[in-house]
Amino acid sequence: QYILGSEKGTSPAETFTFSGLPCESVENAGLDNAGNPETPESAPVPRIEGGASFEKGAAGTNQEETITIDLPDNYEAVGVYTYTFNEVDNNTAGVTYRTNPITLVVYVIQGDGKLIRYPVLHTENSGGQKSDSFDNTYSAGSLAVEKVVTGNMGDQKKEFDGTVTFMAPTGDTVKSDITYMDGEEPKTISAGDGWTEKAETISLHHGETIIFENIPYGVGYTVEERVYDDYEVTYDGKTGTIGDETPDAT
Repeated sequence: QYILGSEKGTSPAETFTFSGLPCESVENAGLDNAGNPETPESAPVPRIEGGASFEKGAAGTNQEETITIDLPDNYEAVGVYTYTFNEVDNNTAGVTYRTNPITLVVYVIQGDGKLIRYPVLHTENSGGQKSDSFDNTYSAGSLAVEKVVTGNMGDQKKEFDGTVTFMAPTGDTVKSDITYMDGEEPKTISAGDGWTEKAETISLHHGETIIFENIPYGVGYTVEERVYDDYEVTYDGKTGTIGDETPDAT
């Protein structure tokens, strides 16, 4: 399941994929067709077909997807075959991937003159409880940028330009559309094919606030104001990282 780990946010489309399934061990191994004990090196290897795909905005909708593991049909010996595999980190900013390995145990037993396979999938959580499912999480926050003009000669009707630069966490890519209201006009910093850094020019007068929404957790930001004669810059290079709380750049 793809869940929303923050109060609100629109998750990017994501396909969760998985690594191969090498055999880690064979217990109670019988003899293969050549009369040799089955070993991890000689054991058949299951395959994972495709992945779990979610469309944009799917996190938090209770949508569940299933991954399919194709078991080999060429087991030659009884035994308990243990395989491990991992979820692939797609390096999408704001998305939490499973870091613990997943275990597949295949019990191969003799029955009615043929070998019968019984697979059991274990995705133990931090409490050690066994399950055959797990969640991925998308989390996003906001950034509020406000302009305040002070002083007896301060022109509170004047528009002041600034730049807000967003930076993806190292190794990650932003694949989420960041949105904000410019007055009554909705604007979007498009995810496009994904980016690692993006700068947006804004203009504010006294008492006006722009709130950027759907910024993935972990994304850094820098707010810089253009320098104007006779005015002292309120914020110049203010930086931070998006997390649980909505930061303010005033």
